[in-house]
Amino acid sequence: PDAAPNRAPTTTSEKDQVWAREMLSEKVKNASPYRRLKLVMDYWCALWFWPVTDSEKLPKREEWWHDLELLVHGEAQAGSEAADELFPETLPQARLNLDVERDRHGHVNLDVLLKTNERLRLVQFLVEQHKFLHWELEFADIFQQRGGFDLILGNPPWIKVEWNEQSLLSDFDPKFAIRKLSAKETTDSRAELFTAIPAAKPEYIHECAAQEATQAFLNAQQNYPVLKGVQTNLYKCFMPVGWMLAGPCGVVGYLHPEGPYDDPKGGVLREAMYARLRAHFQFINETKLFAEVHNQTKFSINLYGSPQLQPRFDQIANLFTPATVDASFAHDGSGRVGGYKNDQGKWNTAGHADRIVPVGEEQLLVFAQLYDEPGTLSRRARLPALHAGQLSSVLSKLATYPRRLADLAMETRIEVS
Repeated sequence: PDAAPNRAPTTTSEKDQVWAREMLSEKVKNASPYRRLKLVMDYWCALWFWPVTDSEKLPKREEWWHDLELLVHGEAQAGSEAADELFPETLPQARLNLDVERDRHGHVNLDVLLKTNERLRLVQFLVEQHKFLHWELEFADIFQQRGGFDLILGNPPWIKVEWNEQSLLSDFDPKFAIRKLSAKETTDSRAELFTAIPAAKPEYIHECAAQEATQAFLNAQQNYPVLKGVQTNLYKCFMPVGWMLAGPCGVVGYLHPEGPYDDPKGGVLREAMYARLRAHFQFINETKLFAEVHNQTKFSINLYGSPQLQPRFDQIANLFTPATVDASFAHDGSGRVGGYKNDQGKWNTAGHADRIVPVGEEQLLVFAQLYDEPGTLSRRARLPALHAGQLSSVLSKLATYPRRLADLAMETRIEVS
């Protein structure tokens, strides 16, 4: 803030001008470090979404490094031009002179680069289309000062990214959505559609390429290593991103389906989850908390913190309303634990202290012995929905029993007389 007396506050238009010139470097010969670094990061994202119709422009490795050199360093030039031609007029003159003296890397004029370099021009087009977001760059001050965010809340989309050809084609011809066409009928009708409506084909190719690119990005191990081997759903991709964005004392609260807890191939993801999990509240949608979701759908509220050396979290399962969570933590432990339904035949929403099931290394080992393949690590065990804490002791006894049905190796014969 300007300490000068009678200084009017900066207007919104003035703030927009400062942002456009100093950060986005619009109509400024010497681009800001932010603008250059953003385009470098955008370039990497754009490689995943490169249009198939422009495949001949896809850079080779040497071209890629050359473009990055241009963005980061530019062409070395003598600093003889006037400061007002190099920097925004919104910067104080004292800083201008100092910056000109320290301009060791020369000028990076993005306006010129985007006009002369067709690859960078295509990258900029993809940026405007896909709106790439780089958390580490946009919130660099938060990461530098606090190591990340203190609180992250979200209900990420429960959507599997997959190609739906008939849905896309129905935008041009409703019959693709109304009629249940076979694969061959769809192919034949698609060819007829492209002939009748020439604009449909480029739109089809564009959407197909974008969908394939999104699937490739979400399934890439280098982007989401903890999701290796797991069927990708968008909400699962939000989980490691949230953990990354949280600071050392940050809390992440997500509402998402139960898939990660019972997926036979989700052991690596569960190991990362259990290290951070503090509370797992599992709901059944019988009271239609989500009107558009099936009544038997299960989902959960999950609270995550910084990684712990030993997993330790509380679980409450078979919830029908959030009020039961608060009631259970406030309960004194007296009386019996109710079942799924109460004496009136309605869904049981009463709280009880024993509904809170503590889960640690010992319990995870029991779950691994009962529900997973032999040799499964305890921290990768699937998580059963225990209705009350007293069931933990029952499972412990079952886990220590020396024999299993699979050990009997019995042959069953049916004789017909």
